Amino acid sequence: MEIMHRSSMDTGSYAACCSYLPDGSLLCGTYQLQDKSTNTSEEHRLGNVLHFTHGNDGEVGLLQSMTPTSGILDIQVKDNLASVMLADGTVSFLGLSNSFRLNLHEDQIDKSFAEVQQNVSVVSEGLCLAGAWSDDSRMAVSDSKGGVSLIKKGEHSFGVSNHKDNVHEYEVWSVCWDCKNNDVLYSGADDSFLKMHDLRSDSAVVTVKGHDAGVTSVVSSSSMENTLITGSYDEHIRSWDKRMLKSASATLKLGGGVWRIKASPEDDTLLACACMHSGARIVRLNETGFVLQHSFMEGRQLVYGIDWCPTRRPKNRKPDGKTTNGEAHFLAACSFYDHILDIYSFLPSRSSIE
Repeated sequence: MEIMHRSSMDTGSYAACCSYLPDGSLLCGTYQLQDKSTNTSEEHRLGNVLHFTHGNDGEVGLLQSMTPTSGILDIQVKDNLASVMLADGTVSFLGLSNSFRLNLHEDQIDKSFAEVQQNVSVVSEGLCLAGAWSDDSRMAVSDSKGGVSLIKKGEHSFGVSNHKDNVHEYEVWSVCWDCKNNDVLYSGADDSFLKMHDLRSDSAVVTVKGHDAGVTSVVSSSSMENTLITGSYDEHIRSWDKRMLKSASATLKLGGGVWRIKASPEDDTLLACACMHSGARIVRLNETGFVLQHSFMEGRQLVYGIDWCPTRRPKNRKPDGKTTNGEAHFLAACSFYDHILDIYSFLPSRSSIE
């Protein structure tokens, strides 16, 4: 197994999240708490969306910096549409348009600009914290007041189709659709509970205990049937059998608080984890439990965002200076207080795959 740092980009403001688009370009959301002004007692949460690309050598180029808006907590991508969860209680939907060709180092790259299609108000006097797309293009959104909302696209626009207050007692840090059932939704919150919701019934809720602090990330595995994966402020990653949710089936301490877990788009047993105060980890889940593959970014301050590139492949450099495309993957991660976006390439070892 090999991991290599390829490039870094200063995001200006605090880097809170990142997400790749299908064309291999990358969105990074920033979050900056502005001090109270002399004319008001309110604090303002500001942010913007930075749109990057990188060639097969991993060098980053800034395509666009979108108009500053409210602070950004999460970005979720489906096809050519991105949903941006904002601190003012709205969700901004971005679409790709205006294709153009970019010359970046040795690569010719076809790219598109991201443009705001619509802003949808979700919660008043609260923050939109996390989002998740379903296979049928519904958007689940969690908020800081303990609620979960569903946004559905109508004939011409998006709108809130369902909102539930007090799903959890405290902030809902994560939402996730079941990968095999679009009627089942999971939520994790600061009350330390994981909840499973059957959307066909208002009362069909299963509450899962077993975390020692807030539940910050939830992933539904498509390749490992009946498997859920959670991250928590208690520094552990856990797997759960959906048929027996009384206790976790596997646990591994990663340190720092496991804020985000992203499964590789090609192998969802390979998990990239943003571990806040302890940097980032790559973990594999097999039939016997979790296996730590690599630790990196330990010197960064508060790693919140992480994502796998779905399309682009790194170039492997040979001793003669020539390059070839290998079987490695690009991985992006961002560090909040360093306001840095890092690009890595990762090559799993044969032994870790078998």
